[in-house]
Amino acid sequence: MGIEFSKGSESYQKIAASCEMNPDDMAELGVKPGDAVKIRSKFGEFVGRAVRAREELPRGMIYVPYGKWANMLTPPDTRGTGMPQLKGIEVEVEPA
Repeated sequence: MGIEFSKGSESYQKIAASCEMNPDDMAELGVKPGDAVKIRSKFGEFVGRAVRAREELPRGMIYVPYGKWANMLTPPDTRGTGMPQLKGIEVEVEPA
């Protein structure tokens, strides 16, 4: 069973403005699940929540759900496809 949220809902905003990180990376940064983090690429930045520690994520990699916050980190050039580059974007993460 799936649950859908409108993009204006508080639930959607909370999920989409978040990231998942390797627990060792979170410990190194001194952040715990639920703490605010600033995520910055050369294209933009946002402050979100390090919602969940995920063992499956390799160290040095984060996951940001697709949405308007992830789009702040992506390059504007879609190379004619209309879809932004969503993977392999270098970012910096710090406690906020």
